[in-house]
Amino acid sequence: MAFVVREVLSRQEYDSEVVPTAEALFERLRGSVYDLILLDVKLPDMSGLDAIPRCRELAPDSPVIVMTAYGTRQIATEAITRGAYDFFTKPLKMAEFQVVVARALERRRLQQQVKALQAEQVTGFEDMIGRAEALTRVLERRSARRRRTSPSWSRGESGTGKELLARAVHRQSARKDGPFVAVNCAAIPEGLLESELFGHERGAFTGAVRTKPGSVRAGQGRHALPGRDRHMPLAMQAKILRALQEREFERVGGVRLIGADVRVIAPRTRTWTSSSHTRNSRPDLFYRLQGCVSGSRR
Repeated sequence: MAFVVREVLSRQEYDSEVVPTAEALFERLRGSVYDLILLDVKLPDMSGLDAIPRCRELAPDSPVIVMTAYGTRQIATEAITRGAYDFFTKPLKMAEFQVVVARALERRRLQQQVKALQAEQVTGFEDMIGRAEALTRVLERRSARRRRTSPSWSRGESGTGKELLARAVHRQSARKDGPFVAVNCAAIPEGLLESELFGHERGAFTGAVRTKPGSVRAGQGRHALPGRDRHMPLAMQAKILRALQEREFERVGGVRLIGADVRVIAPRTRTWTSSSHTRNSRPDLFYRLQGCVSGSRR
């Protein structure tokens, strides 16, 4: 039967090998990679059912098809339970057998393709496209600091990908299982900015019909990306600074402190200068954010 099967497979341009015992099979699996294993239940040295787990251990990505002349529902169930891809009863129906073999090999091919794609995306920066030396430096610096939990800021002109960079940092960090919260401060009216960031209590102002957690609380244990600080009032920058330093804040209309376990990644379009300190940016907030400075120019 083994040689008949090999002949059928060779006609379909498959290369196959025949081994007489389970131990001979294990020896082959230790030294070579096979795309498919065809296993008989009755073997000279052990049961093919007992050999299935060992095959899965030595060749975890290779589907195992079990064959036997003593086919029962119990044997078939046990074979599948132990990790077999499919089960056949002798005599084999060759047309059906060939279809199942083709499907098993296609499954193996797809698994290899998925692994190759995952290997290409291990950096977490798959959304950052470019080969410029400046971009390469930025990605290398961010990758080296991906485990940090301190606040940081990225500088670059509009459209250079600061938010993409922040999202990539999030995907590489220990906080990756939580959502990434992005806040565009420039698009929020100044009077609503504090409520948007820190939330408000019910009845804090007209229209506050329910308690709102705010973006900082929504980013608890995760990353938050506030918009450019040059669009943020100085008073709001002071509140952000306290939340970063003390890791706590108060909602609008609230009287109790709330914990803020959130890492802030802030973008800037311009280099920080002494003139900007006095006009619309707090230097102490800048120094709090500069722990992981990087340019995002491309």
